[in-house]
Amino acid sequence: MKKMMIITIAGVLLHVASAHAAAHSCRQGIDSVLERNRVLKVYPVPLGAQCTIEGIRSIKQLALYSIAGQLVKIWQGNGKLSLLAAQDLSRGTYLLRVSFDDGTCVSKIILKQ
Repeated sequence: MKKMMIITIAGVLLHVASAHAAAHSCRQGIDSVLERNRVLKVYPVPLGAQCTIEGIRSIKQLALYSIAGQLVKIWQGNGKLSLLAAQDLSRGTYLLRVSFDDGTCVSKIILKQ
């Protein structure tokens, strides 16, 4: 009876461990697909004195809004890479709207100075 119970418990633990490994493997696949399809990268997170905004397509215009929806800053893009100097901004949460030729993308950014 004890041997059968130990084998059953070991089988359950093995099943749980393999299910966890399969879920983790699937999650890595999803993350890599999401990363590949990401239109916009903003780094570092959280922001410091300056941040880099990188698009997979040419950036037309960038606009920074306060979390209350007030326009804080607007500037023209220059290719696929743009910089945001954040020295004159207060710390907090902002929304960054990036316009491309074929649409827009909005990203939430947190400024920590």
